[in-house]
Amino acid sequence: MIRKFHRHEEAALFVEEKLAEGYYAYITNEAVGFLWGPRTVGGFRVYVSDEPIPEGATEFDPVKLDDPVSSFIRIIVLTVVAIGVVAGAFFVFAALPTVLKLLAALAVVILGGYFIFNRDNTTPLP
Repeated sequence: MIRKFHRHEEAALFVEEKLAEGYYAYITNEAVGFLWGPRTVGGFRVYVSDEPIPEGATEFDPVKLDDPVSSFIRIIVLTVVAIGVVAGAFFVFAALPTVLKLLAALAVVILGGYFIFNRDNTTPLP
């Protein structure tokens, strides 16, 4: 079952009540509601299980992401990204006159387009 609330406080209180009663409940799109506002996304949605949690049920441990293989892959990826950032900065500074000329040409094109196309066309021509 899914219930909708306009305020986060109401949704959180409902979740706590259902957990105390022995049901599984959580707020589904909590981050989106805080980012765009609950009225934009249709309120805070709370998922509640239809049946209570069985008496002898145990919680599973979350997957451990700190195993050696994933740590090694994370280090490799971050190293490649860091080398790419340093190389990009080096190439920008090495070709600084070319980059500045490109930015100046782009600015001329943008400003020229603004002044050419931003005319008042509502006045009649003589």
